[in-house]
Amino acid sequence: MSEEIMTVEELAKYLDLAESTIYQKVHEKSIPFTKIKNLLRFPKSVIDEWLLSNTVYTDEPLFEEFARWHSR
Repeated sequence: MSEEIMTVEELAKYLDLAESTIYQKVHEKSIPFTKIKNLLRFPKSVIDEWLLSNTVYTDEPLFEEFARWHSR
């Protein structure tokens, strides 16, 4: 089984973020990463899990009210 491993540049494109933001998140240890010597690598499956675990869901009644206001 081959797992896709991303570089900083690839991850930045995948998340639509600046490379400097990725480096900052690594520095803060707020994003999962693997370090091989001085190379940062990001397994796509781990990043996808991280995205899911950091997803915030709206309160359904609040969302419905917003949708009603937006459709006026």
